[in-house]
Amino acid sequence: MIDKINSLIGKPYDKDNFHCYHLVKELVPKAPDWTMVASIVEGLKWSSELTRITEQLEDPEDGVIVLLGRSPTTLYHAGVYFSGLVVHVDKCGTRAEPLFKIKLKYPEMRFYRCM
Repeated sequence: MIDKINSLIGKPYDKDNFHCYHLVKELVPKAPDWTMVASIVEGLKWSSELTRITEQLEDPEDGVIVLLGRSPTTLYHAGVYFSGLVVHVDKCGTRAEPLFKIKLKYPEMRFYRCM
């Protein structure tokens, strides 16, 4: 995974072709489709289908999806956790930031492992 992450660092954001969830799909091919995740996040509950393919974790581990937001009702950004960092892409491009730094911007986060 480290080689794939390194190859993506610096890749520019493109709202149609390379946004945060495109990055998640690149790094976690088993990740659920964003339209499914977005509809569930809006309702703040996972459907039975998402429960079947993901497991929510209390603590992060390498390769898990991180959903980020400013409150429990605003999870609107996503990345992938790896080695103490959250790899994500926004208008500044693709980068890896320490988890503690991400928590300052997005105090609400949830971690999901694909099964």
